[in-house]
Amino acid sequence: MFFLIATLLFSSLPREKVWVYFTDKGIRTEEQRKDALRSAREDLSERALKRRLMVRSSDDVVDYSDIPLHAEYIREVETLGGRLCEVSKWLNAATFTIPSQKGKEIEELPFVKKITPVRKFRERLVERRKGIDYGEEGESQIKLLGLDKVHKRGYIGQGILMGILDTGYKKDTHPALRDINIVAEHDFISNDSLARYDENDTIDMRDKHQIDHGSHMLSLMGARATGQLVGAAFGADFAIARTELVHRAPNDEGDIIAEEGWWIAGVEFLDSVGVDIISSSLGYREWADSPDSSYRYEDMDGHTTPMSKHAAICLSKNILLVTAMGNISHKNPTSRPDTCIKAPADADSIIACGGVDEDGEWFWRENWGSAIGPPYDQIGVNERTRWKPDVCGPWLAYVANPWNDELNSCFKTGGTSCATAMVAGAASCILSGHRKDGVGWNAAKLRDVILKTASRSENPDDTLGYGVLNAYKALYYEKPIVFPPPLDEDKILYSSPNPFIPGDGKSLHIYYRLVNNTWCMNIYIFTLSGKLVKEFTKYDVTLGNGYVEWNGKDEGGNTVASGIYICFLKTGTGKSIGKIAVIR
Repeated sequence: MFFLIATLLFSSLPREKVWVYFTDKGIRTEEQRKDALRSAREDLSERALKRRLMVRSSDDVVDYSDIPLHAEYIREVETLGGRLCEVSKWLNAATFTIPSQKGKEIEELPFVKKITPVRKFRERLVERRKGIDYGEEGESQIKLLGLDKVHKRGYIGQGILMGILDTGYKKDTHPALRDINIVAEHDFISNDSLARYDENDTIDMRDKHQIDHGSHMLSLMGARATGQLVGAAFGADFAIARTELVHRAPNDEGDIIAEEGWWIAGVEFLDSVGVDIISSSLGYREWADSPDSSYRYEDMDGHTTPMSKHAAICLSKNILLVTAMGNISHKNPTSRPDTCIKAPADADSIIACGGVDEDGEWFWRENWGSAIGPPYDQIGVNERTRWKPDVCGPWLAYVANPWNDELNSCFKTGGTSCATAMVAGAASCILSGHRKDGVGWNAAKLRDVILKTASRSENPDDTLGYGVLNAYKALYYEKPIVFPPPLDEDKILYSSPNPFIPGDGKSLHIYYRLVNNTWCMNIYIFTLSGKLVKEFTKYDVTLGNGYVEWNGKDEGGNTVASGIYICFLKTGTGKSIGKIAVIR
């Protein structure tokens, strides 16, 4: 009865949302610490462990920040009327909505370090042949970053897992999006495992605008529609966290308090599945539901906002976080773009992206365009340690429209969101040449090389940072350790296992690489005398790597004899030949 009365009482009181930081994680003995670390290690995927082991020893691959919050501390706050929203192991903190007059009592709990109000803001989009055919509209954004030369040499993000924090996505029907490989996803708004469009979702995902921005950014990184739109890292795999809620109610164009907590939870989710690079085309300074708690420019110092502090931790976990500087809309112009940076772009040890035009010049149109630096803590500093933005990418970009299934349903849009997605994709291509099986460049090395090879690396400033990213120079800053076949013509790459012993459910994989999309692709298997043994036909095949499986049987279902066989690839634009040895 008392609990019911207390619950009713607390629910009727004015509430506010706060971060509650704890002094410790309830660990009192060395044995408890060891058990907690062992459990934290088990919570990481094998891929995440391998990534961390590139920068840490086996003994410290997990640390205190990976241990979950102490459940008893959370329960104590809840008994005082707190309602748990999100938790962060890394920050040893959680967000609660609490009765306003209970803040002091909670802060005086012996295990509470401090309480701070939750704050944030999201940037707004400004709407509006030999070798790969990028399409007339999509080519400039690729060439601006030198990605055409990187792609031609076969570096397309293969082997890299990219994480995306955004509004969700829809990819199943659009030709540019449907073949993108999504390996993990989570919706932190609806708290379910689908970050994609779901007509049954009860929290606004039925509004098609909820997935627009995320789909646009996904297309900039992973699109596979030659002649129309090709993504910066179309060979990469992707994990997606939906952390941003788009508002479409009248006079409701801002953000809600919960989004910063969702963003932090999204980062930790992406870490757990093993991503190498995170692209976050979101920025935060103010919110519509609590304008008095909005961030000030003075807070953009890299160590005030929870998300900026959280973002800076990524590099120590061997993750490169790429984020947007923020935009100044033509609807809300300003004469001070140097005070408009948004969290977490102010964080250290990340890459914050500004926007440039096709000539590599700052995108600024009298009183609107790309936000610039400096971060507040660097004002008047003689020996500068940080520049913002870190690097720049294309402000204007060609993206896919997820709501129209026609191939040509793409359009131009703009913002540092686009720059972020393109830079993150370029970083993936660079890393694909310098990491293999947990060996090679770590995230800190990748970031350092990107800064050192950008267009203004010798003379950084607060307008362009270190300049426009140059993917080709960064890729060859050191000799790559991965050497993919050039992406200059359709070809059979190899077959495996080769020699092949058929039988007992075994199959041979014939791997191929296509330079452009093709309506029809055939792979034939012949004897040395020219007799057709097997034919494979695929329709509407997208560029990149793929394979067909052969069980060692001919068209009649009979297992073929031992010998050498010829496999022949034919597309609308090319031919290629390989050999297979069969042993019985």
